[in-house]
Order: sequence, then C-alpha cells, then structure tokens
Amino acid sequence: MVATISSRVMTLFLRWHKWYNMCSMSVMRHITLSLLLVFSMLSSTGQRTSRLTVPMQVEIGTNFAKFDNDSIRVFRQNPGMVLTLGAGLGFRVNQKMALGVTGGFVLDGYFFEGDGSNYDVYNLISDLRFHANYLLPKTNKYGTQWHIGSEVGYTFYGPDSISNNVGGVQYDTYSQGKTSFFIGPELGVTNTMDRGTMSLLLSYVYHYEDQVTLMTKMVSDEGSALASAKGDYLTLRFRYTLDVVGHLPFETPSVDPPMEYTDFMGRKTVTNQRFDSKKNKLVLNLWDNATEDGDSISVMVNGQYIAKNMELTREKAKLVIKLEEGTNTITIFAHNEGRISPNTASCEIRAGLRKKKFTISTSLERNEAIEVFY
Repeated sequence: MVATISSRVMTLFLRWHKWYNMCSMSVMRHITLSLLLVFSMLSSTGQRTSRLTVPMQVEIGTNFAKFDNDSIRVFRQNPGMVLTLGAGLGFRVNQKMALGVTGGFVLDGYFFEGDGSNYDVYNLISDLRFHANYLLPKTNKYGTQWHIGSEVGYTFYGPDSISNNVGGVQYDTYSQGKTSFFIGPELGVTNTMDRGTMSLLLSYVYHYEDQVTLMTKMVSDEGSALASAKGDYLTLRFRYTLDVVGHLPFETPSVDPPMEYTDFMGRKTVTNQRFDSKKNKLVLNLWDNATEDGDSISVMVNGQYIAKNMELTREKAKLVIKLEEGTNTITIFAHNEGRISPNTASCEIRAGLRKKKFTISTSLERNEAIEVFY
C-alpha cells in the first residue's frame, strides 16, 4: 500500500558555512583576475569608443545525469531543470563586440522516479563567468543582429549530503566540494535598444573535468540505481545589457572640402531641427532609413567639413562633434539622390542622457541644417 503512494521530496543545499568562507577569497581572486582581463582586452583593441555596461542574465535549461540502473522497471529519471541568475560588469566596443564578467547563482535540479515514489533534488551553487561576443551586421530594419560568442568560468560546489526514505525507497544524495571549469558557446540574436541590448541565446554549458559533482543513490527491495552528474546542461539564455557610462572618442577631425562645395553653397538651406545641449560634445548618428539606394552626403559643422561623400547604409555612421558656446550649425549636403529620390537619412543626436531622432531630407537643390545651442 505504501509503495503505491506518490511522494515528492524537494531539497535545497543551503548549508555553505565553512565552505562559503573558504571559497569567498577564491571567488574574489577570480573576479579580480577576470576584470583585469577585460580591461587588458579592451585596451589591446586600440579603440577609443567604448561603453561601460551592466550585463544581467537569466537561464532556463535542462539536464540529465548519467544513470546506472540494475532494473529498468524500478528506477528512471526525468529531464532535470536548471535555473540561473547573474549580474556583473562589462564593456561594449564599437557596437559590435562585448566583454563582461558576471557572477550569480545556479539552481541545479534532478528528477527521479522509483518504485512508486518521486524524488526531486536541487543543488544551489554559485558561479563566476567571463563572456565575449561579436555581433554580425543587422539582419532587419528593427536592428536585430546575429550573436556569436562564448562564456567561460568556474562553478563552485559546496560539500553536503542528504538522505530520505520515500515510499520505501532510500535516496542518498552527495554533493562534492570542488571548483569546476566550464565553457558555454552561445548562438542567437541581439536587438539594440535605447539604453542597451537584449539577447536571446542558445547555449550548452560543458564542464571540462570528468569528476562527479552530484551523486544520488536509490535503493529499494526491487533493485537499485546510481545517478551521477558533473553539472552540464542545455540552456536558453536571456541577457540584458544596460548601458551605464559612455566614453566619447575625440571629436571627428575636419576634412578638406569636397569638390562640389561651390555647388552646395548655391543651394537653398533650410533649418528644421533644433537641439539644446548641456554637454560640450555630442554624437551625430546618420544612416539610411529605408532601402539602401546609394545616397551619399557631406557634413559641415560651423563652416568646417567633418565628412565628405559619405554613403548612407543601415549601419550607423557616428560623428563626434565638439560644440562651441552659443549656436552651432550642422549642415547636411546631398551629393546625389540615389536610386530613389530624394536623399533621405535617419538622424540621431545624443548629448549625455538627452537625445533626439528625426529624418533629414536633402536634394540637389536643397540643404538641411540643424541648430544646436550650447
């Protein structure tokens, strides 16, 4: 009668005590080394444009333990569940490459059935990860990009054990105290938003060491089984990267006037946009807001050209402008009207936390100017 009653046991390994105190210094050493690695990699790129970020991620995954059963009908395992939560510090470089370090917690769950009973065991552990990824060119008008990258890091397991008798079946679970190195290649899509990026990624987390980290032994009158796991899992990873501090490069240098500059001066110039800035630098982003049709432009700031014969594509062209006190005039000139008239461009101005988006329309008869007050 007892054997036919379904019982469910849920266990959280939370007794870190001495192991936690010993592991804390190790975690801090790994964090420090990882952050130094991030800074050195960033410096080695030689880039002047970077953005400090706070990556936050959640994983929902599944796992299987290695299962040795001396009686097929008595014991079996169901797909397990992995849930992770982490946050950290990182950098985004040139809107294409991201580096970061995150730390957090992993809830590693395994589900077993045996002789009319159900046994679920969860191991709560911590981890430290370093991730690097690269974004391929945008795939659609919404700014979605293919994301290729990988995570590497350490999982910190605490020593613990627990025993339960459920429905006449004896379950004994052991967790070994160890630090295990892992790698987790990731592939998915990333969408760039106003204050950061959102990524949806598929990953497999593989621990290099073959040593078992969690073992469950099941014994009943009908037989026995042994489940052993080393922490590998398949997961769907959600990562939101919040932009915190942006480092603007030195202002875009001036260039020689284009050959057509005398023609530009003979056109009518209209001013449709105005912007107030409390910063002495601003970023001007320009890109094609529709089908790429060969539109090209030149840009002049306060009488000095900073871009000439620049073709507009879906990739944002970034210009950094140093403002003079008072009124600054940014003038856009069309070299052509592409295959589809007129010459149109999406424009974004950003100065600190303030920004403005609008569309610029120029032609071979008309220039468009933007007034910026500083």
